[in-house]
Amino acid sequence: MPRTPNPSSGKSLTIHAKTLSDEEKIRAYKEIHARNEDLKINASVMGHVDNFLKRHNWPPGNSQTLMSVFTEQKKIQQKCGREGCEESAIGKAEAKNGWQGFLCQRHYRQSRDARLLRKWRKLK
Repeated sequence: MPRTPNPSSGKSLTIHAKTLSDEEKIRAYKEIHARNEDLKINASVMGHVDNFLKRHNWPPGNSQTLMSVFTEQKKIQQKCGREGCEESAIGKAEAKNGWQGFLCQRHYRQSRDARLLRKWRKLK
């Protein structure tokens, strides 16, 4: 069962290392911040806290700023699978010899005209 936060616990955050490797990481983290005057541990930790809260949709409620999560789609640009070709792929192919991969416009036309393709699916 999750533990509820204690609002009267103060404004500090204490991090305890549970393993030796965690202890080494915390020590290295502090050393790096001590060597560089521009880095502040508080700002660094609060940056991680802010990112964590954003990922978990905090604060709760009807936040209109998070609606882009449902409308944005990342489009990954595939490259042609033929050796030496750097063109953008237009579709996914399966050849009669068992080869599977992405093809650019030029290699798709060559394979289609030579009747080498078993399956073809155009990318959206």
